[in-house]
Amino acid sequence: MNSGITLIEAVLIAICASPFILMAINKAKNNKKHLLELSTLAKQNNYQITQHEVFANISLGLDTIKNQLLFVRNDNNIITQESINLSEIKHCTVLKHNDSKNQKNVSEINLVLTPKETKHPEKKLTFFNIQTEMMLSGQLQVAEKWKDIIDIQSKK
Repeated sequence: MNSGITLIEAVLIAICASPFILMAINKAKNNKKHLLELSTLAKQNNYQITQHEVFANISLGLDTIKNQLLFVRNDNNIITQESINLSEIKHCTVLKHNDSKNQKNVSEINLVLTPKETKHPEKKLTFFNIQTEMMLSGQLQVAEKWKDIIDIQSKK
């Protein structure tokens, strides 16, 4: 009798835990895919990534020796890649757009890199866009973290 109850409990625990296990496996698989995309961009440009972060559909990498920022964003298999020379960047800001209907709702988060030379356009790296993502989940914190990293690195 006890072995039957134990077996049922084990099956129920496995059924309850399986969605969480599958989510963790899927997240690890996506992180590996995004890191591969970032590594491919680095190899194509002969950069050595010394610092990186993968978050949601965004991958960022930094080559501190060549002072390059690498950015890869994957929106439903539409891949955006940027390679930015931080020696040419004056400063970096986080730009948060709010929904016109409800100012509390964030519709877009961008990292805006302003060049030292005014003849060059600003570079805008999108961290969140309500059109392609359902909800905000830490993108603002990641953008602010990388703003600080970029500001320090661009002064070198």
